[in-house]
Amino acid sequence: MIVARALAEYSLKRYALATHSCSWISVLLADSSSARLSGFSLLSILNEAALKTENNVKFITIMMAVFLLAACEPQDRTPGMWLSGERVETKVTDWSFSDEFNEIFVQTNPWYGIPFSVTVVVASTGDKVYVPSIYAEPADFPGSKYWNNVIADSPDVVLKMGDKLYPRRARLVTDVDEFEMAYEALAAKYEFWREGKNNPDKRPPFVLISMDDRK
Repeated sequence: MIVARALAEYSLKRYALATHSCSWISVLLADSSSARLSGFSLLSILNEAALKTENNVKFITIMMAVFLLAACEPQDRTPGMWLSGERVETKVTDWSFSDEFNEIFVQTNPWYGIPFSVTVVVASTGDKVYVPSIYAEPADFPGSKYWNNVIADSPDVVLKMGDKLYPRRARLVTDVDEFEMAYEALAAKYEFWREGKNNPDKRPPFVLISMDDRK
């Protein structure tokens, strides 16, 4: 009972503080130095609460956990978890419609089973769609970016544009010509990327990721 009540009180406090209903769980589990420990800790607490509690606190705790782990999307730089929308399984041969969106969501799949989703910009050229990932300092992929580390291990992702979900497979762009083509597409769409392309001094450390068909 004590464990369940403590979890309930903690969840309520964190929910009240979070700018997004599930952001604190995403941040907790995504911490690169403690993700594995946090994943086991969260699951073990929920399991212990379910086993040891025999009154209404059990019901409240379980319902709160379900609520907090429900579909919730990123908000600006705050990560989210599950994305919701209509899943598109048909092959996309022209991604020009992505120009309508300044930002999209990418859902990745960490080892602990709870999706981690982020907000990114997007650019396309024909049947190819790309997203960049900026680093705080020069680094080889996947660097310290958590979601980059996730896709390095598990490349299957879901893109959300509007109310549609597109299953894709993330691939680091290493070919020089493809990199230049993708960079040009970003520069044509966004002033920030245009300035960086025209002026190397304003260019951040970054990688480009192609979101390919799943095969």
